[in-house]
Amino acid sequence: MINAPAPVKRAAAPTRGLRRVAWAAAAWCVGFAAVNLIQDASGRFDHGALVDYAAGLAVMGWLVVALKLLGAAAALLTVHEGPRWVPAPLRLLLIWGAFALLALYSAGNLVEAGYLLITNPGLITGRSLGYVAFFLAGAAAFGALAVSYRRRTGQGRRLIIVGVVGAPVLLGLLLVVAPAILAAAGLLPG
Repeated sequence: MINAPAPVKRAAAPTRGLRRVAWAAAAWCVGFAAVNLIQDASGRFDHGALVDYAAGLAVMGWLVVALKLLGAAAALLTVHEGPRWVPAPLRLLLIWGAFALLALYSAGNLVEAGYLLITNPGLITGRSLGYVAFFLAGAAAFGALAVSYRRRTGQGRRLIIVGVVGAPVLLGLLLVVAPAILAAAGLLPG
Protein backbone atom coordinates (compact mmCIF):
# COMPACT_ATOMS: atom_id res chain seq x y z
CA MET A 1 0.00 0.00 0.00
CA ILE A 2 1.36 3.39 -0.97
CA ASN A 3 1.10 6.20 1.52
CA ALA A 4 -0.18 9.28 -0.27
CA PRO A 5 1.14 12.61 0.95
CA ALA A 6 -1.17 14.53 3.22
CA PRO A 7 -3.27 17.05 1.32
CA VAL A 8 -1.92 20.58 1.41
CA LYS A 9 -3.91 22.61 3.87
CA ARG A 10 -5.11 25.96 2.60
CA ALA A 11 -3.62 28.84 4.56
CA ALA A 12 -5.89 30.42 7.14
CA ALA A 13 -6.56 34.08 6.49
CA PRO A 14 -3.77 36.35 7.72
CA THR A 15 -4.54 39.13 10.15
CA ARG A 16 -4.48 42.77 9.09
CA GLY A 17 -1.31 43.25 11.13
CA LEU A 18 0.39 40.35 9.37
CA ARG A 19 -0.57 41.81 5.99
CA ARG A 20 1.10 45.05 7.06
CA VAL A 21 4.24 43.15 8.05
CA ALA A 22 4.28 41.43 4.63
CA TRP A 23 3.91 44.73 2.79
CA ALA A 24 6.59 46.30 4.99
CA ALA A 25 8.93 43.36 4.30
CA ALA A 26 8.25 43.65 0.55
CA ALA A 27 8.94 47.41 0.69
CA TRP A 28 12.13 46.67 2.66
CA CYS A 29 13.30 44.35 -0.15
CA VAL A 30 12.31 46.73 -2.96
CA GLY A 31 14.01 49.65 -1.20
CA PHE A 32 17.09 47.53 -0.70
CA ALA A 33 17.03 46.55 -4.40
CA ALA A 34 16.74 50.23 -5.32
CA VAL A 35 20.17 50.80 -3.79
CA ASN A 36 21.67 48.42 -6.36
CA LEU A 37 19.74 50.09 -9.18
CA ILE A 38 20.98 53.52 -8.10
CA GLN A 39 24.55 52.22 -7.93
CA ASP A 40 24.23 50.79 -11.42
CA ALA A 41 22.68 53.99 -12.83
CA SER A 42 25.34 56.15 -11.16
CA GLY A 43 28.14 54.54 -13.16
CA ARG A 44 29.98 53.82 -9.92
CA PHE A 45 32.30 51.35 -11.62
CA ASP A 46 32.79 53.32 -14.84
CA HIS A 47 36.06 54.72 -13.53
CA GLY A 48 38.72 53.79 -11.01
CA ALA A 49 40.43 50.53 -10.27
CA LEU A 50 37.44 48.36 -11.23
CA VAL A 51 36.60 49.96 -14.59
CA ASP A 52 37.69 46.84 -16.49
CA TYR A 53 35.15 44.82 -14.58
CA ALA A 54 32.17 47.22 -14.74
CA ALA A 55 30.13 44.83 -16.92
CA GLY A 56 30.68 41.86 -14.61
CA LEU A 57 29.87 43.91 -11.53
CA ALA A 58 26.71 45.15 -13.24
CA VAL A 59 25.65 41.55 -13.93
CA MET A 60 26.22 40.64 -10.27
CA GLY A 61 24.29 43.75 -9.21
CA TRP A 62 21.31 42.76 -11.32
CA LEU A 63 21.47 39.21 -9.96
CA VAL A 64 21.28 40.67 -6.45
CA VAL A 65 18.32 42.86 -7.48
CA ALA A 66 16.50 39.74 -8.74
CA LEU A 67 17.11 37.95 -5.41
CA LYS A 68 15.82 40.94 -3.45
CA LEU A 69 12.69 41.10 -5.61
CA LEU A 70 12.21 37.36 -5.03
CA GLY A 71 12.31 38.16 -1.31
CA ALA A 72 9.58 40.78 -1.79
CA ALA A 73 7.47 38.25 -3.67
CA ALA A 74 8.04 35.63 -0.96
CA ALA A 75 6.79 38.06 1.69
CA LEU A 76 3.63 38.90 -0.23
CA LEU A 77 2.93 35.27 -1.16
CA THR A 78 2.52 34.45 2.54
CA VAL A 79 -0.52 36.72 2.86
CA HIS A 80 -2.18 36.46 -0.58
CA GLU A 81 -3.98 33.55 -2.22
CA GLY A 82 -2.74 33.88 -5.79
CA PRO A 83 -1.12 32.94 -7.98
CA ARG A 84 -2.22 29.33 -7.84
CA TRP A 85 0.93 28.10 -9.63
CA VAL A 86 2.94 28.90 -6.48
CA PRO A 87 1.84 26.11 -4.12
CA ALA A 88 1.91 26.44 -0.32
CA PRO A 89 4.99 24.18 0.11
CA LEU A 90 7.02 26.39 -2.25
CA ARG A 91 5.83 29.52 -0.43
CA LEU A 92 6.91 28.00 2.88
CA LEU A 93 10.30 27.07 1.45
CA LEU A 94 10.82 30.60 0.06
CA ILE A 95 9.83 32.46 3.21
CA TRP A 96 11.90 30.27 5.52
CA GLY A 97 14.84 30.53 3.14
CA ALA A 98 14.60 34.33 3.08
CA PHE A 99 14.33 34.41 6.87
CA ALA A 100 17.34 32.12 7.25
CA LEU A 101 19.50 34.30 5.00
CA LEU A 102 18.59 37.49 6.83
CA ALA A 103 18.92 35.89 10.26
CA LEU A 104 22.33 34.48 9.39
CA TYR A 105 23.52 37.81 8.01
CA SER A 106 22.14 39.64 11.06
CA ALA A 107 23.85 37.20 13.40
CA GLY A 108 27.13 37.89 11.61
CA ASN A 109 26.54 41.64 11.97
CA LEU A 110 25.90 41.23 15.69
CA VAL A 111 29.04 39.14 16.17
CA GLU A 112 31.08 41.76 14.34
CA ALA A 113 29.50 44.59 16.36
CA GLY A 114 30.19 42.71 19.60
CA TYR A 115 33.79 42.14 18.57
CA LEU A 116 34.23 45.83 17.77
CA LEU A 117 32.57 46.81 21.03
CA ILE A 118 35.18 44.76 22.90
CA THR A 119 38.24 45.53 20.78
CA ASN A 120 37.71 49.01 19.34
CA PRO A 121 34.42 50.69 20.28
CA GLY A 122 35.48 53.88 18.51
CA LEU A 123 34.82 52.18 15.17
CA ILE A 124 31.13 51.77 15.99
CA THR A 125 29.18 54.65 14.46
CA GLY A 126 25.54 55.59 14.25
CA ARG A 127 25.63 54.57 10.61
CA SER A 128 26.99 51.10 11.45
CA LEU A 129 24.36 50.65 14.17
CA GLY A 130 21.68 51.69 11.68
CA TYR A 131 22.99 49.07 9.26
CA VAL A 132 22.72 46.38 11.92
CA ALA A 133 19.22 47.56 12.89
CA PHE A 134 18.14 47.58 9.22
CA PHE A 135 18.99 43.90 8.80
CA LEU A 136 17.56 42.95 12.19
CA ALA A 137 14.27 44.58 11.17
CA GLY A 138 14.25 42.62 7.91
CA ALA A 139 15.04 39.37 9.70
CA ALA A 140 12.32 40.02 12.29
CA ALA A 141 9.71 40.72 9.61
CA PHE A 142 10.59 37.64 7.59
CA GLY A 143 10.74 35.55 10.77
CA ALA A 144 7.24 36.65 11.75
CA LEU A 145 5.96 35.84 8.26
CA ALA A 146 7.68 32.45 8.21
CA VAL A 147 6.37 31.36 11.60
CA SER A 148 2.88 32.62 10.84
CA TYR A 149 2.73 30.95 7.44
CA ARG A 150 3.84 27.65 8.93
CA ARG A 151 1.16 27.86 11.60
CA ARG A 152 -1.54 28.90 9.17
CA THR A 153 -0.78 26.15 6.61
CA GLY A 154 0.38 23.32 8.85
CA GLN A 155 3.15 22.50 6.37
CA GLY A 156 5.80 20.02 7.48
CA ARG A 157 9.06 20.76 9.23
CA ARG A 158 11.09 19.13 6.49
CA LEU A 159 10.32 22.01 4.16
CA ILE A 160 11.44 24.45 6.83
CA ILE A 161 14.74 22.60 7.21
CA VAL A 162 15.25 22.55 3.46
CA GLY A 163 14.57 26.30 3.28
CA VAL A 164 16.72 27.18 6.28
CA VAL A 165 19.68 25.05 5.16
CA GLY A 166 19.17 25.21 1.42
CA ALA A 167 18.86 28.97 0.93
CA PRO A 168 22.26 29.88 2.43
CA VAL A 169 23.91 26.99 0.57
CA LEU A 170 22.24 27.96 -2.71
CA LEU A 171 23.19 31.62 -2.26
CA GLY A 172 26.76 30.62 -1.46
CA LEU A 173 26.95 28.49 -4.60
CA LEU A 174 25.44 31.27 -6.66
CA LEU A 175 27.97 33.77 -5.34
CA VAL A 176 30.78 31.38 -6.27
CA VAL A 177 29.49 30.07 -9.59
CA ALA A 178 28.27 33.36 -11.11
CA PRO A 179 31.57 35.21 -10.58
CA ALA A 180 33.47 32.17 -11.91
CA ILE A 181 31.39 32.23 -15.10
CA LEU A 182 31.87 36.00 -15.41
CA ALA A 183 35.62 35.57 -14.83
CA ALA A 184 35.80 32.91 -17.54
CA ALA A 185 34.07 35.40 -19.85
CA GLY A 186 36.65 38.04 -18.92
CA LEU A 187 34.10 40.24 -17.15
CA LEU A 188 35.59 39.80 -13.68
CA PRO A 189 39.12 39.10 -12.44
CA GLY A 190 40.01 35.41 -12.42
